[in-house]
Amino acid sequence: MYVVVKITGEGKERLINSVLSEGHTIHSFYVEDGEWYASMSLKTFRKMRSKRRRYKCRIIVERRIRPAGEEVTNNYVLLSFMTMIAVLFLLSNTIWAIDIKGLSEEGEFNVREDLKKSGYYVGGTTFLDTSFSELESRLLKENPELIWLTIAKKGTALYIQASEADPPVDTRDENPADLVAGEEGTVVRMIIREGRPVVEANQFVKEGQVLVSGKMNEDTYVKASGEVTAETWYSVEMGERQEEWTLAENDEETVKHFLSIGNWRIPIWGFFTEAKGEWEEREHSFRLWGYEFPVTYKKRTFLQTDDNRLEMKDKALTIGKNHLLSQLEKGAVIKDEKVLHQYTDSGKVKLILLYQVHENIAKTKYINQGD
Repeated sequence: MYVVVKITGEGKERLINSVLSEGHTIHSFYVEDGEWYASMSLKTFRKMRSKRRRYKCRIIVERRIRPAGEEVTNNYVLLSFMTMIAVLFLLSNTIWAIDIKGLSEEGEFNVREDLKKSGYYVGGTTFLDTSFSELESRLLKENPELIWLTIAKKGTALYIQASEADPPVDTRDENPADLVAGEEGTVVRMIIREGRPVVEANQFVKEGQVLVSGKMNEDTYVKASGEVTAETWYSVEMGERQEEWTLAENDEETVKHFLSIGNWRIPIWGFFTEAKGEWEEREHSFRLWGYEFPVTYKKRTFLQTDDNRLEMKDKALTIGKNHLLSQLEKGAVIKDEKVLHQYTDSGKVKLILLYQVHENIAKTKYINQGD
């Protein structure tokens, strides 16, 4: 900051020379209406003011001048200070550590996930949170395996103490058991981890038949484990009860009409139309006063097979396959599929589909050693 002063008195010239001789600087000097004016720094002004009485002078401050940029610099200082306060406040309310004790690895993972959903995680903020009773109640409710839980904040860390109930012990897993067939089929391959196999590959087995025995000898029993993949067969009927599987018959039909007398058949309509493929025939006899004439009327309907019908069959096989896979256990594979039977009923084509499946048929059956 600079000041512009007016200097009056008898020794004003000697005052100025004295200040300059001590190394101080006067930025500008001018005379206006017989009055002396000088522009100088605050340091020079203080020095000149200390000498004014010695030289019988008077110094009057006319105005103060703030250099360009100094005000902006002061604003930056204030802004920096406020920013520093805000950052310190934010850092002091940020969670930098979460220490959980008393839980298993799985229990700790579940609690951390629930804390994260509630906004408490490393890098998150707590601000005015001083009581965690509501959070404790929520964690206990969402994790029923916890017996008790407490949360405390010390500095920038959360400390959680908890205890969980002992998991129930499944004693059946220690009991000896066989592997039996859950479905009938032909064994394809076997992977035995424990137990004594009693069947072999390419052998047909019935439902409930023992595949792997848990009885190793007269005194030793184990829990048999492994996988027995077998070839099984499933049929799926596309009928009226499952309308989405019913295929509408939309092939073109060729109809021929005949009169039959004994072994003679006389065409009466449609005999110029070429027809081949599947057909169905209906017969009507002529009766009068209980007497049956040796003449019958026959109507033969030919269903022409085309690409559209094949496409409909493929669609039915795909729908049936997806439905069957949804019913089977994970890992089952459909190896083959075919239409076992097809018939027409009330204008609808109905199919019975057959699927060849490779699946694990091994089921655990515990051994009662008291028998």
